[in-house]
Amino acid sequence: MINYSKSKMIPIFEPTGKNVSLKSCINSEKCKSLISEINAYLKQGLIDEEQADFLKLCATRFLVYSYSDIAEYYCKSSEPMKKLMEKQSLILLDINKSLENSILKLNKVTNDLIHDNVKDIDSDWEV
Repeated sequence: MINYSKSKMIPIFEPTGKNVSLKSCINSEKCKSLISEINAYLKQGLIDEEQADFLKLCATRFLVYSYSDIAEYYCKSSEPMKKLMEKQSLILLDINKSLENSILKLNKVTNDLIHDNVKDIDSDWEV
């Protein structure tokens, strides 16, 4: 049986003042490698443009985000950049904004699905 934590602790980020570049905020090596392979297949006529576009979008799931670097970058960003980062839920500052951007709605759906499908879990258990 898997033991899940009932902790409702939300990690709080404390800025260190570290200077970070946007490049350090994301590791895209695997994604770029996959896209390169997709482009080679497309160029050889082994897949069509629609298939390539689909696969390229799917390849983005291999992007690896460094949320600590993203948070550091956010601290020193312009207001327009901060607004866009918040809208994409790269930074969660306000629970209401998170709800607006569907992050917490998705968490509730996931939590409800787990409650409906997993036995032997306390009724007040949350993801």
